[in-house]
Amino acid sequence: HPYGHGKIEHEVSRVISIVVLVTGGGIVVGGLTRLSEVHSPPDRLVLVVAVCAIGLKWFMYLYQNRLATKLSSGALAADALNHKMDAAATACVVVGTVAIWVGGQAWAPADGVAAIVIGLLMIWVSSRSIWEASSALLDEMPPPEVVERIRLLAANFPKVNGVEKFVGRKTGLFYLIDLHLEVPG
Repeated sequence: HPYGHGKIEHEVSRVISIVVLVTGGGIVVGGLTRLSEVHSPPDRLVLVVAVCAIGLKWFMYLYQNRLATKLSSGALAADALNHKMDAAATACVVVGTVAIWVGGQAWAPADGVAAIVIGLLMIWVSSRSIWEASSALLDEMPPPEVVERIRLLAANFPKVNGVEKFVGRKTGLFYLIDLHLEVPG
């Protein structure tokens, strides 16, 4: 059944993006509450683990984003975005930690500022993903280059005089196209 069931792809994308959005909001709130805290820098092992995590998460982002692009999968793209945000959040941990080590206790708020920045970035990027997934759920037309290619293919098909009407929408990983063709009587 091609109509409707493919929409789960877009809904999964929205759910993942909503989780990233809520997480970003939580990180902003946590960063705001830590701005006034004075604390010592974490152990140096934290930096080693954080740098390894950044490398791993970036690799996972690149791999999954490439696959999402190849398959035109919004759900995979949203999950790839989650890996990218994890890498960025961990990079902020590294920056905040180094700032506290270099600047001492006076730089303790750097940790909270870093959290606020990454939380706001997560909110912005996930909001964009939610908008894109919602647009797909509203049966937005395929991109103009896809429409033009299909029109050309249909018009060049034997005994087709032209394309009167073109309606298309994305469902899952595919486009469903309805064509009204002009043919000889």
